[in-house]
Amino acid sequence: MQGWDWLTRPTYNWRFVRRVLMKTALLLIVVNILYLALNPLPYLSRLTLYNGLFTGRERLPFSELNPDEYSVPLHRLEGLLASHVISDTPKAPDEFRVVVLGDSGVWGWRLQPDETMTACLTDSHVQIPDGRVIHAYNLAYPYPAVLKDALILQQVLVYEPDVVLWFITLKALYIQDQTWHPLVQNNPDLAQHFVEDYAVNLDLSPLFPEPSNLLGELIDLIRDRSILGQRRELADLLRHQVYGPAWTLTSYDYEDPRFFRPLSNDLLPNNANRNYTHIPEGTDLATELAWDVLRAVVEIAQGAGVGVLVVNEPIFRATGANSDRYYNELYDRWAYDAYRDLLPIQAAHDGWDYVDVWDALPNDVFSEYSLHYQAAAGCGLMQRLVPDMVGAELSAAIPNRDSYRRFIGG
Repeated sequence: MQGWDWLTRPTYNWRFVRRVLMKTALLLIVVNILYLALNPLPYLSRLTLYNGLFTGRERLPFSELNPDEYSVPLHRLEGLLASHVISDTPKAPDEFRVVVLGDSGVWGWRLQPDETMTACLTDSHVQIPDGRVIHAYNLAYPYPAVLKDALILQQVLVYEPDVVLWFITLKALYIQDQTWHPLVQNNPDLAQHFVEDYAVNLDLSPLFPEPSNLLGELIDLIRDRSILGQRRELADLLRHQVYGPAWTLTSYDYEDPRFFRPLSNDLLPNNANRNYTHIPEGTDLATELAWDVLRAVVEIAQGAGVGVLVVNEPIFRATGANSDRYYNELYDRWAYDAYRDLLPIQAAHDGWDYVDVWDALPNDVFSEYSLHYQAAAGCGLMQRLVPDMVGAELSAAIPNRDSYRRFIGG
């Protein structure tokens, strides 16, 4: 069959190979240009099989790439929320919906989803005085940063929470640490809108480095917006869906890969094992903290008729060697004491509903980190905060009402 000789007896040469390579390169360039122009990643992030074919996630997906867990470290907010149960759970008429924000301790480090404080509160079927039953949703995400929490809050208000329960700590408030968080770095557009819309005094220049010239600007654009530049994010989105069946069957999403070492009651001189932002003693701490972010979050939520309860979360408090200078590996005593002095002043000035539970838990319930505690302790703490959650909703519902506050352990 003469007409099929090209298939049975190919006579490829370098000219043919060159044409194939040129056409392939041209096709790749065109596809990347179209992808860059359309910027589809935010929309692709929303495409999910969770809450449909697969069970929705009980907490925002996070991973340290342990092969034994069924999760990946997504950092685009659209992808995080699309797979969460709150995005597909209609609010029941008798539901008192509580959205919980915070760091890894609230998220449930070393705990499984059904052991977290939010799961415990929901499973307790707590009824508030008007008859509604509390349903708490875990929207915390590891590593403290109030700007990260603010970006999450803006996205979850569409799910009609009654109250936002916001756990904060000194480490979450340092201005200089706000832009390092992966959620902030991977959602710079949302961070920029937040800062501009609410006149937040926060320098976002680390998120938008100035290119040296036009060529540098083009390289940055290709790196940030092309398929090549976003290949990791696209691969993670796909892997996140692939883990769906395993998550649905096991409800297992995280395992801490590190060796567990209990906290020591003795601290080294000069806190050599410190894990904190060092502020020289004598510094005016008020100028180092992101108060504007807290103000904006409360303004955003209350503008939507949602109460916010700001909670200064519990910490481990060493009593052994060098504890006269340090509370733990995170905090100098002078800095944390100054922070606790400032918080009620700011809360009174700005009308926040605020509770201080910094010493509400005994040291023996903390695990390997000064913000992580056992499941039973977190459960008891949440139940203790129920009256304050109800008060926060009332504060948002009644204009100009004096903020309902109660200090626990303060």
